[in-house]
Amino acid sequence: MSKIGQDLIARCSGAACCANEFVVLPPDGDAGFEEYFGLKADGVYDARHLFVRKKEQTRLILKYPSPSSENPDNDLLLLHRFFTSPEAAACNQPFEGCFGIDVTAYLRKTADPRLDQLISYIRTHSDIVFVLFAYAGDAKQALPLLGAFDQYFPLQMLRIPLPDAEMLTVYTEGLIRERFPEYNGSLRDDIKAFFTEEPTGYDTAEFLLRELEERGFRGEKEILTNSIRYMKSCSKQGRSSFGY
Repeated sequence: MSKIGQDLIARCSGAACCANEFVVLPPDGDAGFEEYFGLKADGVYDARHLFVRKKEQTRLILKYPSPSSENPDNDLLLLHRFFTSPEAAACNQPFEGCFGIDVTAYLRKTADPRLDQLISYIRTHSDIVFVLFAYAGDAKQALPLLGAFDQYFPLQMLRIPLPDAEMLTVYTEGLIRERFPEYNGSLRDDIKAFFTEEPTGYDTAEFLLRELEERGFRGEKEILTNSIRYMKSCSKQGRSSFGY
């Protein structure tokens, strides 16, 4: 079951897939970014004709080290590890492919010297397709950081929101049918009602499937109701995301 729509899939093929991007993601819940990144990396692999390398050597996602701390030696070590990781992923060869970088820590730290180091790295590695991403409640929160990068090299801004209730219902029913072929779709309204109550991500759908499996679900409404009740209790206790 796919987590992303045709509009995002279309960005992952042809010349368009090789554009550097700045992606804004919701702070809580799985919006399908990992699937999108994987498809984009596949597109870059094909468009750049990187067939002499294994695919796993042409894609990498890392969190950029946080703004400067009070431990300079540790800061230098973290930066060294970050900037040498691409070559390590490529088996000590120059990295070519798609590099995803989490820059959330810099949403309000656009003047930090470390950001200049990242900018310099990106500018000197034009053979890499960069996907910078940040988790923000509102796309406007990311505009200052986007501007800090955009003045040196073009970035296409992309926002991937949480899926709506209908998308989650379709995804969840697809998971249930794959796991429980006997399911006849009779609980669709109950599933959609659950996802309509508050915004959430695909991780919640996957958690629901695990709950159904553990409770021996075979299409019974009672088991679905009890699973949803349990998940709601988890949410009230502060577990807004069910991915972990």
